[in-house]
Amino acid sequence: MPILHFRGNFKNQPPIYNNSPYNVEKYLDNTDPKTIKKELGSDPVEYFEFKFENVYISKITYDDGASTNKIEEDILIGKRVMLKGFLVDTAPHLLRSRLYAGELRIADLFTAKVEEGYESDLFTTIRNTKPDNNNVDKKIERALPFSADFECNIYDIESLAADPVLSGKSRFYREFKITKKSFKIFFHLSKFIYYPKLQGEVHGYVGQNIPDLDDNYIKIHGRRLLVDPCISNELKQDFKLEDFESESYDIGRNDLEGTYEILIDKRLVILRYLNFIPYIDNENNTPIGYKFYIILFNDSKEINPHQQIEIKVDRKSISESGGISIIQLPDFITDPSKLSICIKTRKNNGEIQPFMKEPEYDLLIKENQRYLVLESKKMQELKIKVYYKNRPLLDKNIRAILQANDNNNSPIVARWTTDYTTSDNDSIFTCNIQAHDLENSKEIDDVIIIGYDNQKKKIITGKLSGDLPWDRYYGNYLSIKIDNSSIITSNNKKEPIIKFNIPVRVLHSVPLEDLKSDIENLDKETIQLVMDKIFSYYVRYYPYLHTQYVYTEIPPAPAKLSYSQFLRIKEFLIYVEEEDLDNWELIQKCVNNINHLLDRLTKEDNDWKKMPRSRDFPFNGVEFLKKYKARIIDRMIQNIKDKQESDKVLQEQSELEIDMDNWRQVQDLLNNLEYMTSHLSNKEKELVAIWSSQIYDNLIHSLNIAKTQTKHVHKH
Repeated sequence: MPILHFRGNFKNQPPIYNNSPYNVEKYLDNTDPKTIKKELGSDPVEYFEFKFENVYISKITYDDGASTNKIEEDILIGKRVMLKGFLVDTAPHLLRSRLYAGELRIADLFTAKVEEGYESDLFTTIRNTKPDNNNVDKKIERALPFSADFECNIYDIESLAADPVLSGKSRFYREFKITKKSFKIFFHLSKFIYYPKLQGEVHGYVGQNIPDLDDNYIKIHGRRLLVDPCISNELKQDFKLEDFESESYDIGRNDLEGTYEILIDKRLVILRYLNFIPYIDNENNTPIGYKFYIILFNDSKEINPHQQIEIKVDRKSISESGGISIIQLPDFITDPSKLSICIKTRKNNGEIQPFMKEPEYDLLIKENQRYLVLESKKMQELKIKVYYKNRPLLDKNIRAILQANDNNNSPIVARWTTDYTTSDNDSIFTCNIQAHDLENSKEIDDVIIIGYDNQKKKIITGKLSGDLPWDRYYGNYLSIKIDNSSIITSNNKKEPIIKFNIPVRVLHSVPLEDLKSDIENLDKETIQLVMDKIFSYYVRYYPYLHTQYVYTEIPPAPAKLSYSQFLRIKEFLIYVEEEDLDNWELIQKCVNNINHLLDRLTKEDNDWKKMPRSRDFPFNGVEFLKKYKARIIDRMIQNIKDKQESDKVLQEQSELEIDMDNWRQVQDLLNNLEYMTSHLSNKEKELVAIWSSQIYDNLIHSLNIAKTQTKHVHKH
């Protein structure tokens, strides 16, 4: 598939929340959208929604490496790219978000669904300027200096193209075959503006999906470029890289990183450079006088040392390229394991010098578990493989350092079980992560963000223990870092820091076994307490939970846009006690309401209507709802059976016997009912008429079956 480059803007509507117990569930006393938005500073209908805005195809690179940015050469240039999904946190404070329920549309070409995607580390790419939070008029000046990217597979592709129209005017369309390849979308977000919506710039591309490894287990995707430890002092100073060795534990990384992938069949390399180019402002101005170059190596020998491939990093070039550089590989490069890349830079036409290098060693988390959501108290195993020059490193034991990184928004609730680990002979680190026991916790810091002190430290308001509040975010980063002292070579070359940050979210767990007798006895007080815990996170974090747009006013009055709150948790939930078992209306309402919740809670993660939108629900929460509902129904059935037993006594004393498969007895029954009506009141006649109608319906159904049935049915 050819590569579609795009650029534009994005918006994300995060909910109003924090880690302190201030918010409560709110109900819509006023349904006017303007009033609600002004009160909240956000739109509750769009909580978590992420979408592209004014994103267009800026360039096309074809299978042979040729490209165009002119609509005269390919009519897909300028076509709109639309993407929409839910973007939710993993760790606290908008870190390492996950994209769910994504839908992609490229105008006049295709629609598709987008698999779950996860956010890369957050990089500080604007090195000099700080956001001007006091200048509300200049949004570009207030943009935060961070960047991150997402990569998602796309599936269920449906073509929108009309062959006669596009085949003659688009080379892309002629080379594009939906059924032959798997595709992906990569997009890079930058220049975040938090208020009133999280928004900024987006650049990226749609192209062929590349696996991590080729058929020979060579790493061909996600190859990393890291800051070369041998950079000059001048470069450190100009690029503000003095602290690149000590990565931030909180909002974003202080170092820089690039990635690239190899399209073997097309002999192309795609380099993603927007997370390693240092800018001094939001206008994509680099430190004065600097240019950047891609250097290719084959078996450690530089390819075409006199031919420099420059990365154009000005604003116009970035917009056209989508933030990627595409390099055509020479024919003599046949082994991707021998290919490597570095980035060099030159200041004011001076001597070219090192900047970014591809590390000899790297890590790959098996099954791509780049984030974890763990159940309280549980332990999870994680396997991470070591690669040397993009091949599995065998028969060499490497040591790694394991750390649980502090943050300003949550106590540490996930830890490695050891501080160090050593790879086995297959170069695999087998590590275990222990989740904190949120239901029976030892004493920990109560971290509540109400501001920062003068040293920008987290605010600790006290201690927590026991059953920790269910309405908080709990999560932190874990990191695994290769101990460079275990890979030092004889020539003492300096190696970049090889590290992975893994965000971990820990969720409460409903203790089903402990609640078994309470469920069996329909203990209303205990069950309501559990329900309040399960839903407290959603009630507190999302004012005006479960809101949708509706149009009010009865025609011919003009339609008026309003909000409708279709699910109010505390008003919606109904509880059944022992004395309610004869109140069938109440039981049905309770069961229907639980079914409404279960219908939304049990949908697939990629379903837009799944609840909660954050996809985080306490472990065993769904099972608790199912067990509670099942127990209510079981008790109702038992109650009915008890009544049946008493009715059987009367039935046994009667000489009247009805066999519904015996048509004569059915006729006698209907005749008796008709005779009875002459002695009944009008209301009683209506009731008998309903019974008779149901018997007739059942008889007609039996007769229709009898038309085709050949089996002899006779009761002796």
